[in-house]
Amino acid sequence: METLCFAIRYRNIRPRLEAASGRDLPHLGVSISNADLAAEAGVSEFHFIRLFKKATGRTPREHVTRLRVERARGLLRSEPERTLAWVAGRCGFANASHLSRAFKASVGVTPGVFRKGGV
Repeated sequence: METLCFAIRYRNIRPRLEAASGRDLPHLGVSISNADLAAEAGVSEFHFIRLFKKATGRTPREHVTRLRVERARGLLRSEPERTLAWVAGRCGFANASHLSRAFKASVGVTPGVFRKGGV
């Protein structure tokens, strides 16, 4: 019964959840709060996080970090002359160190190794 209730609620909220999920965010450099995403989806922050994780397998923060790392991968390959600080700023990370930690956790190597073709 609980699964059926979730399915009904999820079906009703799914379009708003997808819009708020950040999949199509053109500006990943903008700070995005769970409260903002929840308001866009029309639910409470706690409920949004719970629904989001159930639907995607990750929290909104993990999802946005993954999108930012993907953008960083593209920039590191397409603009190798740019500094890590520049790439970090373009992708929404606070600094090069923040980018490096998230990048290594996601990709398995540092941005410098990745840039040199290590992956």
